[in-house]
Amino acid sequence: DFPQVEAALVILGGKCHLTGDGFAWRDLGEREDVFAGRATAAYLPAGSAVEVEGATKVEIAVCTAPASPGGAPQLVPPSEVAARTVGAAEWQREVQDIVLGNVPAQRLLVGETYNKPGCWSSYPPHKHDVANLPQEVKLEEVYYFRVNPQQGFGIQRIYSPEAGLDESYAVQDGDTVACVPPVGGG
Repeated sequence: DFPQVEAALVILGGKCHLTGDGFAWRDLGEREDVFAGRATAAYLPAGSAVEVEGATKVEIAVCTAPASPGGAPQLVPPSEVAARTVGAAEWQREVQDIVLGNVPAQRLLVGETYNKPGCWSSYPPHKHDVANLPQEVKLEEVYYFRVNPQQGFGIQRIYSPEAGLDESYAVQDGDTVACVPPVGGG
């Protein structure tokens, strides 16, 4: 149940059935893992309930954001996941927008970013801890890392000059890093 949050259930790999009030979606999921194609996802507005049943071994990311109740659940098949290439040279990557304007989400943005081995992401460096449009938008970000091959690694840097924060982390397959703007910032 998601009484106070909207949610996106992103199938990372495998197949499942999702059932709730007004919907019954069967055999969802078209990829073996996150490296084998675009995601299948379900958007659930606040106030929704869902039952998940694995049709095969399945891995699902549950992404949530505070929201007011209302709206209808919506399926996001791989054909509706928009892909775009951003950056250049060693910081070029493919961004796949799963929840970004294609569903009536109130606050939730969900996507997957794919980098070639040895390349950088999120360059040039940027942050999301101050509301100063159009230069910067205040966001909470959660990064869930999948690395292929699994013994690989990456570096995640989190910084906020306003909050005196500058930290770096070595990240491996399955790690999660949350970037939450400081309280009272911007």
